[in-house]
Formats: sequence, C-alpha cells, structure tokens
Amino acid sequence: MRDTAMLDEATPNNEAVSQLRWLTTADIAAILGVSRQTIHNHLTSNPDSLPPVTTIPGWRGPRWSIKVVREWQALYDPPTVSLPRRRVGRPRKAEAIARRRYEGSIASG
Repeated sequence: MRDTAMLDEATPNNEAVSQLRWLTTADIAAILGVSRQTIHNHLTSNPDSLPPVTTIPGWRGPRWSIKVVREWQALYDPPTVSLPRRRVGRPRKAEAIARRRYEGSIASG
C-alpha cells in the first residue's frame, strides 16, 4: 500500500485532479451532517437548499462537484466571531444593581 503523502507528491497537478471527483448523496450528507434521506427529501421538495446538482448520463443518482460545493459552503458558513460568554444562572445582586444604574443613566441622559 502506498503512502498517501507519496501519492500526493507524485500527482503533477493535485488541485486539478482533486476537482475531478464527484460527490455522491452520501458524501453531501456527511459534509452537511444530515442523513442521506434528508438530502433526497431536499432534492425533491426544496432543491435550492442544496448546492447545485449535476446529473451525469449513465451514472446513478445526482452528483456534486467538489469545487461547487466548497463555493456554496463558503456562502453559508458563518464567520468566526467570538461573543462574550454569558454567566449561567441568576445574576449577583451587585451585577443587577450595576445594570439597573447603567440602564437608568442611559434613559435619563
């Protein structure tokens, strides 16, 4: 069995070769974290909720291009924003009093 690193180095244009692989319904389901049946349901009821699909003559089922899926996914991936963590549970009295004073100063000023 060949080492995958050796295979990657031996491939002349690895980026172009990786774009030639077509993804199946199972692949898309794994990427999106849903079941294959959910993908089939979306294909029939709401095809716009999935990346653009390609039907290849002689092949069974729909296929997706890796490049198209990556571009589609980039549109919907949320940006990484770190939000301040809220404390769990009831606020302490000092925090509640400070918040009321702050809200009062905003309303009056």
